[in-house]
Amino acid sequence: MLTLASFLTAFYMTRQVWVVFFGNFRGHHPRMATAPSEPVAVEQAHGTAQEEAIAGEHEHGGHDPHESPWTMTVPLIILAVFAVLVGFVNITGGLSGFFGQEFAGFNFVTAGIATVIAFAGIGLGWMLYRNAYATSEDADPLERLMPGVFRALNRKLYFDERFHQRHRLVYSVHRPAELHHRRYDLERRHGRGF
Repeated sequence: MLTLASFLTAFYMTRQVWVVFFGNFRGHHPRMATAPSEPVAVEQAHGTAQEEAIAGEHEHGGHDPHESPWTMTVPLIILAVFAVLVGFVNITGGLSGFFGQEFAGFNFVTAGIATVIAFAGIGLGWMLYRNAYATSEDADPLERLMPGVFRALNRKLYFDERFHQRHRLVYSVHRPAELHHRRYDLERRHGRGF
């Protein structure tokens, strides 16, 4: 299962990097058509005209991408440096001893398999997305190839829908129990039992 997760992570991150940092800027003409797999229409995600007018009061110019301010960049650089240093420190088990855990040693076979799987995910992501999204109207290549898989992934494997169904069920049982508890508590406080 972790092998599949590493493959999907490499694929997804390659897609993200390619779509965000390469190609033409597509923000001036956002996609207005919605695909059946999109949970919310793209044009509705921007809000009503009144909401956009209120948001427009706080805008800082155009919508062109720009570099983050130093207050965001410096902490990210510090985190990246520490992540790399801690990774190298732990190759010899340095952190395992610090946290009182047993160090199993570096396994080159496991590391090799993980690296090959990661490169496979990166390669597949690059092959699918290197020419994708030339315009804002282009559909996702994965949606064209496997619409069912794309829909499931785009809807986060339907976890939100299942959570809301479960929440409604729990709430439908919890609310009457809570009201009964409050009634019992009030009657008990005022000396009137059931």
